[in-house]
This record gives sequence, structure tokens and C-alpha cells, in this order.
Amino acid sequence: MHHRNATAKLLGRLLEPKFKDNTRIYKGKDIKQDIYMDMNIDISYKQTWRAKNVALEYISGCPVASFAQLPYYCHNLELTNDGTVTHIETDDEDRFKMVFIAFGVVIRSFKYHMRPLIIIDATHLKGRYEGTNLLAVGMDGNNQIIPIATGVSQGETGPSWTWFLSKLKECIGEIPNLTIISDRHATILSSCEAVFPNAFHDGPLDELSDWAKAKIRKRMQKSLNWVVVGIAVDKVYEVDDRRRIQTVELCNGTCTCRTWQVSRLHCGHVLAICRVIGLTDCNHLAKGWFMRIALKGTYQELVYPMGEVSSWQIPNYLPDVKPPHMDKQPSGRPKSTERIRSQGEEPVIVKCGRCGVRGHNRQGCKETISYTKERTYPRGSSQQADDYLP
Repeated sequence: MHHRNATAKLLGRLLEPKFKDNTRIYKGKDIKQDIYMDMNIDISYKQTWRAKNVALEYISGCPVASFAQLPYYCHNLELTNDGTVTHIETDDEDRFKMVFIAFGVVIRSFKYHMRPLIIIDATHLKGRYEGTNLLAVGMDGNNQIIPIATGVSQGETGPSWTWFLSKLKECIGEIPNLTIISDRHATILSSCEAVFPNAFHDGPLDELSDWAKAKIRKRMQKSLNWVVVGIAVDKVYEVDDRRRIQTVELCNGTCTCRTWQVSRLHCGHVLAICRVIGLTDCNHLAKGWFMRIALKGTYQELVYPMGEVSSWQIPNYLPDVKPPHMDKQPSGRPKSTERIRSQGEEPVIVKCGRCGVRGHNRQGCKETISYTKERTYPRGSSQQADDYLP
């Protein structure tokens, strides 16, 4: 049965504890079924959707208040974590456009202990104000990703990527031999070419990380039966891997298979040469970011929590950020404006109040209606009397 007091705010309060359970995917039909089982109330899909939004707002807070709180969050984040960099971009009306956040501990780890590799990508956000989440991550010596910087913009456009990468460059500076991996989006390619150059960098040498050791053992077993021919002793070799003949230049650190140049971890052809010439320790042929000391240095610093909101510093000079304008038509096929009926709900057949035909309303009526006017005569006239004669 329906109940007039089953408002979105009341249902949102009832659903709030269930949405806090992150292990469950709480769909609309589940909400509808739970409300019926607990309260014996049958609600529509529209009521379910409104109650879900209210419950999420109770848990995560109001989006408008979150935009207003963003400057204070960034300010206290910089105070709590040394070296953290934040930027907020707004328009002339102080409405939100973009935000950039990079933790200081990750910036220092990337500059001094990690390989010069950045992977960037974007994902679209859902919600009232939508937006795009921009992300840049690095990889440690154990081949695990570490988030370097993150940000939110109004779309994956060229100006947004250029602004994000320029702020990232201000944090990490000029990184030698920097490589950027992306999905080759046109805006990312143009922004990378405009912001980042390429160079080369060496690091400290030590014992290899566990991941690098496992990779080397696998490549070493694969190259046990490969044939090695010396061309210039201790400099140039040819290696037959049963499929192709590759040329390795130890003095230049190159192999024609390009695995050594790309990953900077010696390939199976180099390991076959080390086996033939009796070189038992070839760790010096790998780059420093694969060493155990670099892996430990990556995680030696901490990210400190910010504490309760009541303990934050609230400077008076920080502006209030307003939500962005949402007048831009989203990309893709426009969604249908028709309401999705609840399960078991019968469709309502519309009847036109002008022509009486079912299937359309009075505003969309295109039927032709003929009007017939009755003849009227003055009272007591002879013509009116003749109409009633047999």
C-alpha cells in the first residue's frame, strides 16, 4: 500500500545504514523490496531514486557545501603534510573549474626512488555536477603503482590536461628520460608535447627487488639454450633465441629486441651473454629504481591524517568556491525523458479531452473536428412552429 508520509527524507534516513555497507551493491529493486518487507509500503521507482539520493547526501554531505569546503580542505592538507601541493581554478564568479592535489611524500619518492615513468588517464564522474577525474601514477621497483597527483575538471579537454600536467611539472620538475603512458587521447598527446621534455637519469645500485628478481629468474630459465656468438669481446654479441638473432651492445646498454631499452631491466639475451662469459652478478646492468634500497626509500615517509573538520584552520582570505554551471549538453545519445515504470506498474492510457480518442492528449491532438450549429429562431416565430409539425 502507498503512504503519504513516505517522503524522500524519511526513506533516506531509513536507508542510510544500508548504504554504509560497502560490500553490497544496493540497487533500486533491492530498496523497493526492503521497504515493502520492513514497512509494508509499496513505493515507486521515482520515490526509490529520490530516497537513495537523500541517503547518499546524508552520508557524504551536500555537494554545494563540499565545494565551499574545498579551499579549507586543501589549505589544511598542505599544513598537515609537508610539501603537498594543491591548486583550485575558478572562473570570474568563483565557480569551480578544476582542482589539483599532489602529496609531498609521493613527489619526493617519485623524484628520488622511482623510475621516470608516469601513467596518466581520466575517468568520468557521476553525480549532480558530473566532471572528470584526472590521475597520474608512477611505478615502484616492485612494479606496483603509486598515485602521484589527482585532479577534477569539467571535462577531458586540451586546456584541462595542459593545466593538470603543468601543475604536475611544477611539483616534480625536469625528470630525465621521462616516459608517459596513456590511452593516446588526442588532448593528452598535444598536452604532453607542450609540457614535458625527455632526458636520461641514473640511480643508486643495490640488490634487486623481489619482483625484479622473479622477472630475471624467469628470463634466465627461458634463455638457457640460446646460442651466443661474440663479435667484439665484452662489447658486442649476437644471440640466437631460436626465433631470431638479436644483437646486444653491452657498452651502450642496447639490444635489438628493445626490451632492455624500454623496461631498463636486462632481457633474456643479456642474461644469456652473462651466462656464457661467466658473469654471476649482473645487477649493475639494471636501473636504480629496480633496487631494494630504492623500493624502501619509496615508502619511507608517511601521509598524515588531517583530523576532524572542527580542528581545521579556517583562514579568512580563502574564497568560497561555488558549484560549476551545468548548462553544457553531455556527450552521447540524449537520455529518454520518459519515467521508468516500477515493476508491476500498469501503463496509463491517455485520453484526449478534445477529440476523445485514446493515445494522445489535448496538446498533441491533430484530429479534425467538424462543428454543427443548431438553427435558432425567434420565440414565437412561424418557422419554429413549422419544425415541430408532423
